[in-house]
Amino acid sequence: MEDIRIKTGFKNCLGVDADRRQGGLALLWDEESDLIIKSYSKSHIDVEVTLKGRDGTGRLTGIYGQPKTHLRHETWSLLSNLSSQRNIPWLCMGDFNEILCCIEKDGQ
Repeated sequence: MEDIRIKTGFKNCLGVDADRRQGGLALLWDEESDLIIKSYSKSHIDVEVTLKGRDGTGRLTGIYGQPKTHLRHETWSLLSNLSSQRNIPWLCMGDFNEILCCIEKDGQ
């Protein structure tokens, strides 16, 4: 992770290692942003962000959803829990491992 941080020119990073071939999360940021890391796990990184020179704070959550169908409820439970923690503007993004239409399936 440190190599990527240096090559991309970011000043700070938080990396969560992959579990074999599943997951792995990274968040890189520079000195223009003040971040407070609220929580992280193998499936999420949750931070509060303030851009220097701007008023207000926002929230960013990166998600890696459970790839196994029978465990997907864990992802949605995590999101539900995170959504109730703070009442500020929130951007949630990532790989939810959900198939919304048939064309998204591998091999089609």
